Amino acid sequence: MKTPLSIATAIALVVGTSFVLPVSAENTQTETAQEMKMEKRKHHKRGGMHKMLRKLDLTEEQKTQVKTIVQKYKPEMTDAEREAKKADKQARKQEVIALVTAPQFDESQAQAIVEAGQANHQQKMLDQLRMQNEIYQILDSDQQAKFQEMLERGKKRRR
Repeated sequence: MKTPLSIATAIALVVGTSFVLPVSAENTQTETAQEMKMEKRKHHKRGGMHKMLRKLDLTEEQKTQVKTIVQKYKPEMTDAEREAKKADKQARKQEVIALVTAPQFDESQAQAIVEAGQANHQQKMLDQLRMQNEIYQILDSDQQAKFQEMLERGKKRRR
């Protein structure tokens, strides 16, 4: 008696999963590229400064201070500002496409695009360095020594 019931259960499971699997595969295929990118970002592991801070065994007070510092440097944007930034990025992209696909290369336009990108990158890097310095200042002496050691190890890896 136990054998026919076990066989019937196994058959029901196999038949049931054969109907479920195609539906889930179909749903996976219908995800848009945008949804897939967002999902990838959610599960992206943070590195760099985040990884270093995790290794420093921060106190709760230090963690709170770090969050405050990070928020200070995180740009607060309204929806209108976000849309303006998105439109600006799209315009820059169109400029690059126009430059690359033009019959004649326009050196001055290329130089202007490069300089605009460098200025933006420079400001972001300055803000990041200021933020890292503020975070470094809240560490105790042992944590600062460990932080410096990790920076040196990172420098050696990049060589």
